[in-house]
Amino acid sequence: FQYYKIEVRPDFASVFNFYSRSEQPIEQGVLGTIDPTIFGSGLHWIKLTVISDVHQQPCVIPVIFP
Repeated sequence: FQYYKIEVRPDFASVFNFYSRSEQPIEQGVLGTIDPTIFGSGLHWIKLTVISDVHQQPCVIPVIFP
């Protein structure tokens, strides 16, 4: 483990916007809290990527911001 980062993009966009990064490992806790007012309402995609010496493992989930 080197770090993880959180990125967000609206559904209509193809590029993710950087939101946060941490080099602190988290075990059974909150990785981050996203302020939806920054991005506006509607369907968005949140991407969590964990970076290690060997891999970059992304996970992407859809969310609807009010």
